Amino acid sequence: MQGDGISLIRSLRRYTLHQRWLKHQEKKEKKQKKHKVWRWFVIVLLLVIAGCDCEPVRADEVNMKIISTIESNNNPKAVSQMGAVGLTQITYVCLSDYNVYNHTRYTMQDLFNSEINLAIGTWYMNVRVPGLLRHFKIEDTIDNRLKSYNCGIGCLVSKRKLPSETIYYLQRYHALEKK
Repeated sequence: MQGDGISLIRSLRRYTLHQRWLKHQEKKEKKQKKHKVWRWFVIVLLLVIAGCDCEPVRADEVNMKIISTIESNNNPKAVSQMGAVGLTQITYVCLSDYNVYNHTRYTMQDLFNSEINLAIGTWYMNVRVPGLLRHFKIEDTIDNRLKSYNCGIGCLVSKRKLPSETIYYLQRYHALEKK
């Protein structure tokens, strides 16, 4: 009988130690999750602060009617093979950028609304891209904005040869601008 009591006490002790260990693991996991959230918050905050100055520059603005003609043929329901959506063919990355800078929560589905899509496209072309150009010390011209919008800022930063699609894009823009 006495042996059973000792084994019962040992079992209770093991159970208690196991419960303490589980609580410790839970606290540890919560702390790690908290740190993960803070890490992401800090990363986003640093990107916003250090990324670039995103105040609008009113030198020359790109004509967004021409852009929507080139991008989607003025079709608000257009979706590209790459997943760009709406009149100005907004991508998920551009939408995320807009949501961070403007404290909004638009979804890809919202981009089928012409007004929202045009507002985001205009912001990106006439506010965000000029800010990125200044950040990378690239001259802010209509052509550089169009190049960045079509093939990405990385293409201009690396100074690699422009894709033929982008050259055609510039030609179409200037041809439609003259009309």
